[in-house]
Amino acid sequence: MSFHSQTTSAASNSNSFTGSPSTPRPMAASIPVIQTPRTGVNPFLQTPTRFGIDASSPTLLKPLGRTGTQFATGSEVNLINRYSRSFYTIEAALSYEDPLCPPNLMRKILNDKFKYIEECLDSFDKKSLKAISQPVVQKFDINDASIVSTLLLLEKSECEMLIQSFKAENELWTEYTEDRLREAVVSHYATERIQLVEIICDLFRIYDNPETLYHEVATDIVERLLQAGSFGDRIFNQLVRKFDTKSIPPEYTRSGWTQQTLKEQKALLELLYLRYYVKPCPPRSISDILTFFTENRYGLDQSIELHIDRVSLPLVETIHHLCQLLVISLLYEEEFLDDEDTQLPYHPNNGKLLHSPQVLVRIFELVINTSEDKLDSLFLLAWASYAMSLVEILNRNCPDAYDDVQRTIIPNVATHYLIRSIKRGVFDDLVILIKGSCFKEDVTDLGGYQKVTKSLMDIVMVHAPPQYLGEEVFISFVNCFAALHRGSSSLSTLFWEDYVFHGGDVLLDAATAKFPNDLHSLIQLLTALASGETSAENVYTYLRNIPTCTTEVNEQQIHFLNIERGIVEFIGADPRDDTYENILEMPVKTLGLLVERLPKNKYRVQWEFSYSAWSLFLRILSIFSRGERNLVLIKSASEEDDNFSIIGDIISLIRELAVNIASPPDVNAMVDISLDIHSFIEDLSKQFQVTEKEIIILFYQVIDRLALIKPPPIDMIGDSLQILRALLPAYYEDVWYIRQTVLLTRKVSVTPAGHTDGKLKHILRQECIKGRYPATLAFLDLVLDLVTHTQHKCLFTSKAVEKIKDIQLDVLLSCLSYISDVIFLSFDNWRYNDPAERFLIASKMLTIFTRIVIGTSNKECEPAYDDPMLDVSDDEIQTSLQDFVLRKFIYDGVHQIMPLLLLIAKARETSLYSGNPVSVRTLDAANSALEMSLMFLFQLLKRQEVAKIQVHLIESLLLDRVSGPDNKGWIFVLVSCLRSSHSFVPMLVAEILTLVFTVAMKWQKSFIGYFGTPTEVREMEILLMRLLEDTFNGNEMIQAAILNFLTVSAEAQLGLFVTEASTADKKGKKTEDSKDVKTYPLTKTALNILDKWQSLQEETPIVLVATLRLVYGLSKGGKSPTHSWQALRTNDKFWNIITTILFDSLDDVYSTERALVDDNIGNGDDTKHHDLIRVSGYKLLVRAYIFKILSMEIRTAFAMRKGTSCASSDPFSVLPSPTLRKAFEDIRQTNKLLTWLQLYSQVNLSMNDSEILKNQRVRSSIKFERLRVLYWSDEYDVTRQYGDSFAYDRRAFVSSGPVTADIIAIGDAFASISHRKSRVDAQMRLLRSWKEFAELTSAQFSTVFFNPKREKDLLWLMLNELGTSLAKITVGTDQDASSLKYELATLFAKLLEQTPMDSENYLWSFTELVILLHDAIMSDVRVFEESIEGRITPAFHRPILQSLLLCLRGAEIDKIEAAENKSWTLFHASCHKLLVRICSILSQLITDRLPNGEVSKDVVTIIAIFEKLLNPKFIPYEQVWLEILDQHDIIPKFINLFALSLSQSQRDRPVFADSAMYFLLFLAKHPLTASRMWNSGIMAFFLTNPLSAALQEGRLQPSLSDDDHAVWQLMLAIVTRMLCTIGDNEDFLRDVIGFVRLYGKQIRRALSCNAPINLKYLKEIERTTMLLYKLSIYIYPIGAIDIKDVNEHYSDCSTLLVKIHHLFTHPRYASVVAVPLTHEEKQLSAQPILKEIQEAWFKNESINVFHDSEPSVEDKRTKFTERVRQELLFISRNILAIYVQLTKTQDVLSMVTKIAFSEIVLYFEPDLSTPRPTVASTDGTTVDTRDFGPATILTLIGFTEHGLVLLKIWEQCLSVSVSSDLDFWRDTWKITLMLVEYASVLAASQLIVSLGVQPQLEDDINYLAIEVKNRLEKVENVIGRLMRSQSDNAKFAKDDLMSSKLMLEGLKRVMNEKFPLDRDEMMIYR
Repeated sequence: MSFHSQTTSAASNSNSFTGSPSTPRPMAASIPVIQTPRTGVNPFLQTPTRFGIDASSPTLLKPLGRTGTQFATGSEVNLINRYSRSFYTIEAALSYEDPLCPPNLMRKILNDKFKYIEECLDSFDKKSLKAISQPVVQKFDINDASIVSTLLLLEKSECEMLIQSFKAENELWTEYTEDRLREAVVSHYATERIQLVEIICDLFRIYDNPETLYHEVATDIVERLLQAGSFGDRIFNQLVRKFDTKSIPPEYTRSGWTQQTLKEQKALLELLYLRYYVKPCPPRSISDILTFFTENRYGLDQSIELHIDRVSLPLVETIHHLCQLLVISLLYEEEFLDDEDTQLPYHPNNGKLLHSPQVLVRIFELVINTSEDKLDSLFLLAWASYAMSLVEILNRNCPDAYDDVQRTIIPNVATHYLIRSIKRGVFDDLVILIKGSCFKEDVTDLGGYQKVTKSLMDIVMVHAPPQYLGEEVFISFVNCFAALHRGSSSLSTLFWEDYVFHGGDVLLDAATAKFPNDLHSLIQLLTALASGETSAENVYTYLRNIPTCTTEVNEQQIHFLNIERGIVEFIGADPRDDTYENILEMPVKTLGLLVERLPKNKYRVQWEFSYSAWSLFLRILSIFSRGERNLVLIKSASEEDDNFSIIGDIISLIRELAVNIASPPDVNAMVDISLDIHSFIEDLSKQFQVTEKEIIILFYQVIDRLALIKPPPIDMIGDSLQILRALLPAYYEDVWYIRQTVLLTRKVSVTPAGHTDGKLKHILRQECIKGRYPATLAFLDLVLDLVTHTQHKCLFTSKAVEKIKDIQLDVLLSCLSYISDVIFLSFDNWRYNDPAERFLIASKMLTIFTRIVIGTSNKECEPAYDDPMLDVSDDEIQTSLQDFVLRKFIYDGVHQIMPLLLLIAKARETSLYSGNPVSVRTLDAANSALEMSLMFLFQLLKRQEVAKIQVHLIESLLLDRVSGPDNKGWIFVLVSCLRSSHSFVPMLVAEILTLVFTVAMKWQKSFIGYFGTPTEVREMEILLMRLLEDTFNGNEMIQAAILNFLTVSAEAQLGLFVTEASTADKKGKKTEDSKDVKTYPLTKTALNILDKWQSLQEETPIVLVATLRLVYGLSKGGKSPTHSWQALRTNDKFWNIITTILFDSLDDVYSTERALVDDNIGNGDDTKHHDLIRVSGYKLLVRAYIFKILSMEIRTAFAMRKGTSCASSDPFSVLPSPTLRKAFEDIRQTNKLLTWLQLYSQVNLSMNDSEILKNQRVRSSIKFERLRVLYWSDEYDVTRQYGDSFAYDRRAFVSSGPVTADIIAIGDAFASISHRKSRVDAQMRLLRSWKEFAELTSAQFSTVFFNPKREKDLLWLMLNELGTSLAKITVGTDQDASSLKYELATLFAKLLEQTPMDSENYLWSFTELVILLHDAIMSDVRVFEESIEGRITPAFHRPILQSLLLCLRGAEIDKIEAAENKSWTLFHASCHKLLVRICSILSQLITDRLPNGEVSKDVVTIIAIFEKLLNPKFIPYEQVWLEILDQHDIIPKFINLFALSLSQSQRDRPVFADSAMYFLLFLAKHPLTASRMWNSGIMAFFLTNPLSAALQEGRLQPSLSDDDHAVWQLMLAIVTRMLCTIGDNEDFLRDVIGFVRLYGKQIRRALSCNAPINLKYLKEIERTTMLLYKLSIYIYPIGAIDIKDVNEHYSDCSTLLVKIHHLFTHPRYASVVAVPLTHEEKQLSAQPILKEIQEAWFKNESINVFHDSEPSVEDKRTKFTERVRQELLFISRNILAIYVQLTKTQDVLSMVTKIAFSEIVLYFEPDLSTPRPTVASTDGTTVDTRDFGPATILTLIGFTEHGLVLLKIWEQCLSVSVSSDLDFWRDTWKITLMLVEYASVLAASQLIVSLGVQPQLEDDINYLAIEVKNRLEKVENVIGRLMRSQSDNAKFAKDDLMSSKLMLEGLKRVMNEKFPLDRDEMMIYR
C-alpha cells in the first residue's frame, strides 16, 4: 500500500458544514456553520504518524439546545486557556460561533493574539518554508526554541509560542520518541500555518455579515488589518512565492510537501477573494493579479508540477477555478447592472477600476497579448463584457482623462473579444467551472461565487441577447445558466422575482420561442428554475399555458398567406405521422410565422396557438411507455440518442416539481399553499383526461419501459423513482403498485432464499459500469419512505390499509431482501466516480435498517441518537420486518455483520485518517455513514438485549482481538471513532462499548489489551477526559454516555485508567495509595462534577446521576478497593457532598408530585409539567445512588476490617471519614431510618392507566401499544429519561402528523401515563436503594440501631410500619403496586431474619406481626393467589410467606401468655383464617400436575407455614383444623402429591417432595389426622408405588445420586409414627404387617448391616428397628395376625446386636467398615475429635481384641466414626427396647402377676462363651453376619460395659469445652443412659426367666447375675458423681441422670432378691 493511503492532511477541508449542507447563499447572507478541521495523521511527513498523535486535539462538538453568550461555568481564565491554546482552537470557535465563547471573551483572545498573528503573517510572508541544503543532525529538544527554529526556519520568539501551543494540543508529547516528536512538531506547524489563514478568512466572512455572533469583534480586527493598506499585497506576494516553491525540505515527503504547498495556495486564494470581496481591490493590484494569472495559466503552471500526483490533482483543479473566479470578481462592477446613468469622473481617483483609466489601458494591452490558449476564454469574456459596458458609458460621457481609453477600447474591439471568447467555447468552460469543486453545495463561500458568476452572465445577456446566438451557442449558454441555477432555491426565487418585475426574461422567452421544436432548452431551464416551493409552482403555472408553438412542417401542411412577412396558415397534419401537431391537436387555419426555411421543403413555423405543455409531456410519456416508436422525436430507445434524452428531460422536470412542491397541506397550516402534490397530480389527470390512479400507473409503466432498455438509462430510472417517492404521502395506497412492475416480479417469502430482485440487478450492473448510482440511491430513498410511511400508518387502524397489508409486506420484504443480500454485501466493492456516493448508499441502507429495528412511528425525521425503541410485537408488518433484519444481522452469521464493521472502519478512516484529500461532501457523507452505522450497530445490540436474544454473535465478533484492521480488533476501531467531531459519534461509541462490555461481563472476565498499547490507552484516557470537559456545558446525553462507559470500564476492569487499579497487587498484598484526589483522573473529574451538584440537579440532572453511578461503580472493590475509590472514601470533602445531598430535603419533590394532577396536563403548560417531572424524578435517583454508595461503603469498610481487631468504643469507627461517622450518628439519633421508610414508601400508585387508554381508544383509531417504549437497561440507556415520553413515545406521535385537538388529547394521555410511571420508577428505585442501605445498616449496626428490649424499639416501629403499609396496598392489576409490595415485603423479611428468635423479655410480640401479615394477605386475596400462580410479577407473596413463617416460629417461643397479650384472641382468629387461606392456596397448587419453578419453592414455604399453624398454641383443637383440612381435601391431595413426586425421575422431582413427605410425617403424630391418612389410602400407596419393585427385591441401598433411599426411610418413619397414634386399630395393624411382609427382603438387608456402612445406611437400620419396636408393642395382644415373618426379623435383630457389640469393642475394625459416602461424611472423616475425648476413649476401653498398647493412626477417631457410633447406639437402643417388649420385662421384674416362664421366649441364653466372628482376611475387614450367633446374656453385659465406658468418658470430659459439638455429645451421653438401662433391665429379666426355665444352669446364671450387679454398681457410682458435678456438661441431663439412678436402684433390689449371692459367696458356693 502506498503511503498516501495511510495518511491524511491536517486541515484539508477546513471549509465545510456540520451535518447536512445548508442552502448556499451570497456572502451578504449569514455565514454557514463551518465544520471543525480534521486532525490526525499528516501526509506531508516522511513517516506516517500513529494513532493518537493528536489525541489531545479538541473535539468541539457544537452544543445542542443551548444558546446565549454568557459564561455557563468555569472561570474566564480557564475558558481563555481552552480556546486560545492554538490557532486551531481559535478558528474552531470562530467558525462554530461557539456560545461558550462569548464575544467579549473572543475579543480578549484575539486582542491578546493580534500581535502574534501579525508576526506569524509576517513570517508567513517573508520567511515561509524553504528547502535547506542538508538536514540538521542534532538531538531534537522541544524545549529548545533554537532547535525548533532551525528545524522550521522560524523566528525563535514565534517558535516559543508554537511550542506552547504544541504542548497544549499534545498532552502526551513527553511519551513520544524523538522522531515522532519531530514529526508531530512539523505537523503542528503546518496545521497552524493553514489555520492562521483560515482565521483571517473567518474574520472577513464574519465582518461581511452583521448578524453573526462575532461581527463587532471581526470588524475591529479586520479594520486593523486593513489599516496598513498593504494587507492584500502581502497575501498576493505570498501567493506568488508559493507558486515559486521548488525544492522540498528533507523532513517532508514529496506528496506531503506538494499537498501542503497546494493547500496554502488554496487558502491564500480564498483569503484574497474574501479580501477583495469585502473591500474593492486597488486597480494597480488588479493589473498585477491578472498579469500573474495569465502568466501561470490561472494556477495550472506549478513549480512543483513534477511532484503533483493523482492525489494532488483535485487541489490543482480547485486552485485553477479559484483563480478564474478571482479574475471574474476583479472585473465585476455593480454599476454596470444597477445604474444606467453611470457617469465617469473628470478627475479619476484610482479608487476602483472604473476610475483608473491607466489601469484600464494596461489591462487592454494584457488582453491584446493573450494567446490563443482556451484557458483565457473566461478572462476574455469577463473583460469583453466589462469593456462593452464601459463603451456605453464612454459614449454617453467621456472625460478628457479617458481619451486613451476611448481610443483604445472601441465598440468593435470589445465585440471582437466577446465573439472570440464565445468561439473558444467560453460557456462550456463556465459550465466546467460551475460544476467544479468551488460550486459544491457545501462550500462556505458558494453564495459569493454564485453572485459574481450570475452577474457575469447577466451582463453577457445584455450585450449578447440569447435569441441572437447561434443554435449551438444558445444551447451552451442554456446549459451554463441551468448549471448555475440548478439546486439553488435562492437563485431560482430571485429569477422569478425579476421575471415578475420585468415582465419576462430574455433567455426564458428565447427558449419558449423554440418550443416544442426544441424541447430540451426550455425543459432544462425550467428544471433548473424549479428549486423551492414557490419556484416549482411558477414553473408549473408557466408550462400550463404556452402562448406559441414552434414546429417543423412540410409544404403540404401550410398555406402561405403573406410570403414577404412569412405569415402562414396551418391546413392539417399528415395522418401517417405522429407529430406534435397531432399530439397537440392544433386546429386547422391556425396562423403562424415562418421562422426558418429547412432543407427538403421543410419549414420551422411558430404558431399562434396556446396550449398546456403538460398535456404534451404526458402524451409523449404515454407513447413511450407503450413502446411506440413512430413518434418523430423517439426514433430509438438508446440513452445516447439525443431525441431519447427528451424522455429524460420530461422525467427530470416532473421529478423536480414533485420533489419541491409542498406535501398535502396541513389542516392547521398557517400559510395556504396553493399547489401540493395532490393538486399537481389531480390537475395533470384533468388535462390528460384520465384518473389520478392512471397517472400514477403511467409513471410505473415508464419505469418498466426504462428498465427493459439495454443498457438501462440509470438517471431516468432514478428520477422516476424519485417521482414515486414524492407521490407517496398523497397516494400511499396507489404507490404499492410497484409490486406489479418488473423491478419486483414475484412474491417473496420470509425465508432468506425467497428474495427476488427483478430488474434491479440489471440496473445496478449498469450503474457499476458507469460508477454512478442514481437509480440505487433513488430506490433506497423510496424504500426508506415506504418503510417510514408504513410505520406511521401502522399506528392507526385503517380498513383501507388493512386490505393491502399482504402487498405491503411482500413489497417491503422483497426490497429488504435485495438491499441486504445484494447491495449491502457488495456496495463497498463497487466503482465510484464520486466517493461520497459509497457513504450515501450506506447511510440510506442503515437508516432503513435502523428505523425498522427501532420501530419508530415518526415519519417527519430520520432516526436520531435519542429515539427510544418501541414495542412492535402487536403489529404483523412491523414484527415481520424487524424479524427479517434481526435474522440477517444476528442469526445468519458474520457475512452481514462484517460489511457493517468494515463500513465503520472505512468511514472512520475517511473522516479522520484518509490519506487522500476528500471533498467536504465526501467528508460529510462519511461522517453521516459513520454515525448511522454506529447507530444501527447500537440499536441492533439494544434490540437484542430487549428481546432477550441469547445469540451474542455481534459481541463475540467485536471482542475478537484479531478480526479488525491491522489486527487491532474491532473494539480498537470503535474507540478510535471517539475522535470524530461529527454530531454524536462519541456518544454512540460510548454507548456501544457500554452495552458490549455490560453483556460480555457475563461470560468473559478479562478485557485487558483491547484498547491498544499502554501509550494508546493513555491517549484514550486523555481523550475521554477532554470529551467530558468539552461537552460539560453542551448536550448532557453525550456526557452521560461517556460517564456510563467509564462506569462499566471500572466494573469490568477494561484496562483503562491503570492508575485506578485495585489497592491489592497481583499477589493480594496491599499497595500504597495516594489520598490526593487529584492523582486519579476519574476521581478528580467526579469530584469536580459533584461539587456543582445543586446546579446540575436542576439543569442537567442526568449528568449528576451518571456521575454518582460512576462513583458507585468505582466503589465496587470489596476488600481491595481501587485507588480512586480509596482516595474518595478517605476524602472528607467527598463525604461532605454526599451527606449534604443525603440530608437535603425531598419535601419539595413529593409536594410537587402530589400537585401534579394528570388532568392538568395539556392545558398549555405541558412543558412545565415535563420539566418538573424530569427534575423531581432525577432528584430521587440522585438520592438513590447516594444510598447505593453508602451501602457499598459499609460493605467495603467491614470487608477491610475483617480479621483485624478494633479497640474503639465508637460503633461507627469502621467508617473512614469523620463526616460519614457523624452522619450515621445523626441517622441513629433522629430515627432517620423510620422517617425515610415513611417517606419513601409513598409511591404514586394509580389504577387508571388502562382506563385512560381505553377512553382514548374509543375516541381514535390509535394503536397505543405501538408507542410503548422499551429500554435495554435501567442504568445505562441514556434514552431512558423521565417526562412526557417515558412510557409512550409522545414526542414522535405528536410530531408525526397534523396536530389536531384529538392528537393533542391523546398525546396528553400518553404524557399523563408517562409522568406517573416516571414518578413511580424514580420512587421505586429510591426505595430499593434505601432498602439495601437499611438492610446493611440493620445487619452491621444492629446493636446500635435496634434494641428489642427497649420500649418503642426502632426495629419494632419499622416492622409495624412495613406491616401496616403492606396491608394498605391493594395491587389489583397494577404491576407498580406489586413491585412496591414486593420491596416492602422483602425488607420486612430481611429485618426479621436479623431478629434473634430466642431473645426473652421482648416488649413486643411476634403474634402482633402475624396479625399484620394476615391483614397484608387478606387485603387482596385474589391477587395474592395470582402472584403465587406466577401471573403477577414480581412475586410479592414470596417474602410475605417467608416473613409469616419466621413470625410463626417466633410466636412458638413467644414468652407472652394469652392473659398478658390483649391481641391473643385476634391472633387465634388470624391463624384460623390463615389456615383456611393456606389450605385454599395449597388446594389450588396441588393438582394432578406438579408445580414447578419458583412455585415449587413456594409450596415448600407454604407447607412449613401449614405445619406451624397446626401448632396447638395457635389453633388449640385438632378437630378444628382437621375440619378445615377436610374441606379442601388436603390429606388426600398430599398423598397424591407424594405419589406424583415418586412418579417423576429423581432429576425432575420437585423440590417440595421432601417437604410434602415430612408434612405427612407431621400429620401422622396426631390421632385424628393419622386415621384420616389411613382412610385416605396411604398404606395402599406405600404398598403400590414406583419403589415397590426395588423394595420387594431388597435392592434399594443408599447412594450419592439416588434419592429413593431417603423416600424409603420417610415411609418407614410415617408408618412408625402412625403406629404410635393408631396402632390399636387392628385393620391398620394388618396393613402394617402386610407392609413388613411385602418389603421383608429390604428389611432383612438393612438388619444384616453388611459392610461398608455409612450414616445413610445406619439411618435406614435405625428407622427399621424403630418400626419393629413400635410393632412389638401391638403385635401380641392381637392373636389373629400371622406374625411368622415378623419373628424372623426379630431374630435378625439379635444377630445384629452381636455385630454392633463387636463394632463397639473393635474400633479399628469399625473404622475400616465405616466408609463415608456423601460429601458431608467425607468432610467429617477428615475432622478428628477433641484430643481429650480421644485420650479418654483408649484409657477407659475394657474390651479390645486387638492388643495394641497405643492406638495406631488408623485407630484415631474422627467425627465421622463417632457419628457412626452414635447411630449404632440408637439402633442398639431400639433393638433392646424391642426385646424388652417381647420378653415382657416389666412383668417379669415387677412380679405383679404370676408369670408362666414357659410362655416367655428366652431370647438371650445364659451362655458364658462370647460370640466371635470368623475372620476371613488378614486385615479383618471381611466379616459376614452369618459368622455371628444370636446374642446372649453376656452380649447384654457387654453393652452395659460399653455404656459404662461412655459414662466414664463423660465424667472425664466434664471440664472439656465441646461447644462446637455440644449437641452431638449431649445426645450421645443421653442415649448411653438409655442403653445402660435397657441392657441392664433386659439382662436381669432374661436371667430371671433363664433361672425359671433352665434350673440346671443355675451356677452360670448366678455368675452372670453377679457380673450384672457388679456393673450396676459401677454405673451407679459414675451416675452419682455426674449428678454431683456442677459442670454444664452434666447439668443438662440432671433429670435423666436422676431417672437412671432410681431405675438402677430398683433393679439392684430386684437382683439382690433373686440373686442374693455376691462374687465371694459365689466362689465359696462353687
